[in-house]
Amino acid sequence: MSLMALSDIFSVLLTRYFIGHDVM
Repeated sequence: MSLMALSDIFSVLLTRYFIGHDVM
């Protein structure tokens, strides 16, 4: 796995995590 793809997935997970907490 390339570092770029890894950081991309990580940023998406972080964004969804914060959005989920924002809605709650």
